[in-house]
Amino acid sequence: MRHVASDFRRRPVDALLVLMGLALAGASAGLALGSMPRWEHDLFRALNNLSHRFELATWPLQQLGMALAIPVGAFWLARLSGSWRSPAALVATSAAIGWGGANVVREIVERGRPPSFLAGVQLGYDVPDAGPAFPSGHAIVVWVLIVVLAPYLRGPVVAALCVLALGVMACRVYVGAHLPLDVIGGAGFGLAVGGLSNLIGGITHSSRVELKVRDG
Repeated sequence: MRHVASDFRRRPVDALLVLMGLALAGASAGLALGSMPRWEHDLFRALNNLSHRFELATWPLQQLGMALAIPVGAFWLARLSGSWRSPAALVATSAAIGWGGANVVREIVERGRPPSFLAGVQLGYDVPDAGPAFPSGHAIVVWVLIVVLAPYLRGPVVAALCVLALGVMACRVYVGAHLPLDVIGGAGFGLAVGGLSNLIGGITHSSRVELKVRDG
């Protein structure tokens, strides 16, 4: 089954996601500018102090938040939506706002990696011990992709992807790359960028579909 004719619509829920995402990112940034909350310290220790014998098993999950996931996600978005508009909006907003905006926030918040705050941090393989950490780029990417792909997927699939996204966030804390507020702020930023991408590109609403029957 493939789309042969479609129009585009914009959903109020995407505007709500932008507002909610910005609120979450802003609240996280405000907390990150102050001293580390006790709950954040305890949550970080709980995850980072786990045995790192299982670190290799987390590697595939963490790749979902790599920058390369954006063009891969754009490819699948094009397949699902049957249009170039949504993928183009995804790439544009991810580059201009996701990457560019995140760098501006990093300059403002100036929050370092966990070893800048805590002693005895267990760092995973190839994880930097210094540099800006708020917001988490992995969290931004994975939540952007979920928001833009969700309109074309069934509910259980979206729920499973959300669980994977939470797993990515937990893994970044586990390997010592980020403190919890870094990934929470990244998630908020990702929700906002994904919602904006949907508003710009529109959601494909198929007016007709063609069934393709293949023999053999």
